[in-house]
Amino acid sequence: GTSFNFTNNENPAWSEDGESLVFTRNGDIWIAEYACGDSGIEPGWDIGRIAAVAEYDSSTHRASLANLGVTHLSWSPDGKYISYCKNRLGGSGSDELHVLKLQDDGFSWVDTELINERMCVSNNESAQQTFDCFSPDSKWIAFTSVDTIYAVSLDGKKIVKILSNAEQAVW
Repeated sequence: GTSFNFTNNENPAWSEDGESLVFTRNGDIWIAEYACGDSGIEPGWDIGRIAAVAEYDSSTHRASLANLGVTHLSWSPDGKYISYCKNRLGGSGSDELHVLKLQDDGFSWVDTELINERMCVSNNESAQQTFDCFSPDSKWIAFTSVDTIYAVSLDGKKIVKILSNAEQAVW
């Protein structure tokens, strides 16, 4: 009963080694990892969800209140982090920038929210989306919010305004 549906299999981002691909499916984060085919098993891709992120509500006559899902993914060059944007879609703008950290066991991911900001923008969906990317040393994440590029430290403690009237930063 939601007024907005997330689409399947969007926002792909390759790991630096090319062995893994993260993508969004129905607003959640999934990973496809290449299985090389040891012991006579055919090579292929193992696919699984690593973060259940999407939140849905019932539609109202005024629009949806909280259809939240992942809209962009970026993998750190060192392979230890995945940043993502969690956006409210089909309603007023609200962006959150999160980081998933690969744990020492090499299999599980821990989610940390870096930025949660309420933005007063038009219903122009592209103006509401935050696009993020890691610096080459994996210590900073550049992101765009309301046509302004910022950089935030990996721990979320430092935020620097880089440039106004700009979109989609790339290191």
